[in-house]
This record gives sequence, C-alpha cells and structure tokens, in this order.
Amino acid sequence: MDVQVKEFNVSTDALDDVEEMRRRIAEDGYLFFRDLLDREPLRELCLQMLKVCQDGGWLKAGSALEDAVADVSQACTFPDTEFMVVYHEVIKLEAFNLLSHMPAILDLMGSLLGEPAIPHGRLVGRMGFPVASPGGHKLTTMTHQDFIYVQGAAETYTCWISLADCPRELGGLALMAGSNKGGIRQDADNIDPEKLTGEWLSTDYRRGDLLVFHSGTVHKGLHNLTPDRLRMSVDFRYSGVSTPKVAKEFIPHGDQLSWEEVYAGWQSTDIQYYWKKHDLNIVPLDRDYMANRDAKSFELARKGDETVRPALIRIANQEADPEKRKAAEEALRELDKLAEKSS
Repeated sequence: MDVQVKEFNVSTDALDDVEEMRRRIAEDGYLFFRDLLDREPLRELCLQMLKVCQDGGWLKAGSALEDAVADVSQACTFPDTEFMVVYHEVIKLEAFNLLSHMPAILDLMGSLLGEPAIPHGRLVGRMGFPVASPGGHKLTTMTHQDFIYVQGAAETYTCWISLADCPRELGGLALMAGSNKGGIRQDADNIDPEKLTGEWLSTDYRRGDLLVFHSGTVHKGLHNLTPDRLRMSVDFRYSGVSTPKVAKEFIPHGDQLSWEEVYAGWQSTDIQYYWKKHDLNIVPLDRDYMANRDAKSFELARKGDETVRPALIRIANQEADPEKRKAAEEALRELDKLAEKSS
C-alpha cells in the first residue's frame, strides 16, 4: 500500500462494559477483539471452503488442504462466472451459514444494538487470490462503505472474521478510523483514497479475532502479497430485529441461488428460514444509490480506472436492463484494450 497502515485499538477489555463499547464504536467506527471466537468452528469451516476450492481446481495439485496454496492461473473474483461456480458451493455449506449464528457474535451484537440482533441472510465468503496472479488488478476489494449495499438501518454492523491466521501480507481488511461520522458519501461504493484524510488501520489477524464496524465506516481490502496463498475470510451483517431492512438482505449472496438449493442436504433445519420467525420491518430498496453507483462506474471506466472492473462485471452479469449490460460489456472491452497497451 502507498499509505501507512497503523494498528487497531483492541477492545477486548471492554467486553463487559456495553456503554464503553458503544462509545468506542460511535467514535472510531469499529471494535476489534482478540481471540473472542472459538477457533475450532472457524478451522472446520475453512477446511470445508478449501475443499470446495480444491474441487473447483483453485488449489495447487498435491498441496496440503490447510496450506491454502493457490493455483494462481485460476485466479478470479466475485462476480466472475468461474468464481460463482465455486462460490455457490460455499454458500450452500451448512457450517458457513451456522457460523453467523454463533452465540458469542449474537450476544455481542445484541448488546451493541440494545435489542436481539438478527444476522442478515446475505452472507459473504471471501477466497482471495494473490494480487500477483494473472488479472490481479481486480482481485482486491475497493475502498467503500457498506450502507449502500445493505441499506435499511444505518445502525447495521459488519462482522469480519478471518478463518485462518492472516498476516498483513495475506491481504486482510483495513478501515479508516472515525469515517463513520462523515455520513454516507456520494461515492460510497468506490471512494477515491486520495480524497480521504483519516488514519488507515489493520492488523495481523489471528483465527478467533473479530472485527466489527458500522455500515458507514470506510474500508477496503489489502492486497494479498503472498506468491500463492488464498486468503480465507467471511463477513456477516447484523441489525436489531425491529429496525428497517430491505428484502434482498435475505436472499443468498449473488442473487442466483434459492434457499431450497442452499438447504438441500443439510443435517439440521434449526436455522432454515430463521428470519420468517420475526415480523420484520421490510422497506423498499433505494435504487437511486444503485443508479448513482453505476453512473460513477461508467464515468471512471471511461477514464481507464481499473478499480471499477468488478462493478462492470456485476452490471454485465446481473443487470436487468439489456442496454446497461451491453454498455458494461463494451466498457470492459475498452479496459482490456487499455490494459494490453500498458503491459
């Protein structure tokens, strides 16, 4: 990275002081806890996700599963078609879904929110290839805020969990302290880091750590600088059971699977359709955010900005408007031409 990334303040000391935790997250936009979560369920899920990656041809032949050694020639990312084939199998994992219901997380989030917390069903799994892989320019999550994707209540929190030890060179998450206090930005989905003045924070994550941050906190992925290791993490979102939510937050991530497909083959029905047990306050999705986001993506694409490639792929693959899909496909071709000229 071009900027200095400092260390998180650790809030493990405040676990029994709800008011202090609320004060810290209001001021800093995040809480970071060391060794809060049981490591074994994280390790088991990591292995299951890696087995899916192995079956998809993403791991180096003959390598030990837990070493997460990537075949970098297979590098891809959400929402690439080849990524989604593997990702759908991750979304179906019972352990992946169960992890978002861990009592330690639900209890913490309930304390912060002042009422029972509900996990959003749109769970996100991350399998991050090294940035040195072919096409590595598109593999790192851009600078953004979560609110425009999540919507509903601003007091929605993301829990980011590394499923294995994740030193900085493996590419964890960095955030800007206090950026939640600035409200939701017009460029919230692809923020120009040059326009930011706060301190970036991150750490060498350990399996069992938990990072919690507000939907308005500016954050991004760090480059995976290893030669050949996958970075394995998950991020889940939580809000108070009574607060507004949009319906898409209870659709599997990627919008291509039904819950019937996700639940097929599960051993338990305990958390299936769990949100239907509540009378949720469902509000409409504000599509102006999406329209502004897409317009900004096309504007940056015309300038040759590679950071918008994932957004263009999403539009090309998922947009209902055929004209907008066609425009995104053309913009991607233009980016490819510019990349060839500069290589």
